[in-house]
Amino acid sequence: MTHESDLTSVGAILISMGAVTRAQVEEVVEEQRKLREDALLGRLLVAKGYCTQDQFDIAMAAQKSMRNGNKEKRALAVADISLARSRRQSVHATRKRLIEKGQAATRSITNERNAVITSAMLAKPADG
Repeated sequence: MTHESDLTSVGAILISMGAVTRAQVEEVVEEQRKLREDALLGRLLVAKGYCTQDQFDIAMAAQKSMRNGNKEKRALAVADISLARSRRQSVHATRKRLIEKGQAATRSITNERNAVITSAMLAKPADG
């Protein structure tokens, strides 16, 4: 079974978490085939920087619960996946807000629409 046909595969779980894209999983699966080794999918995804070790660990735990657990454990696994997805979306939204606030502060300080703070600006002592 592949990550496309098996919703409990680690690849499918990572995709549903929003941790990796389908293209990233397919790339790593192809690399795994070329290596002809028992290289773990997660190890390759983490090594390439496509997901973190924590994300992979969550996916593995969810897979185990989904495949071997009772009804309650399967429900908790799905909840864990949803929580991981919402956390990722929250981190991206927070990062975007921080970048926008930094850009706004830079514009107000320098009076330039597309100003960039440089290390030279930060090293310069404030007048006064």
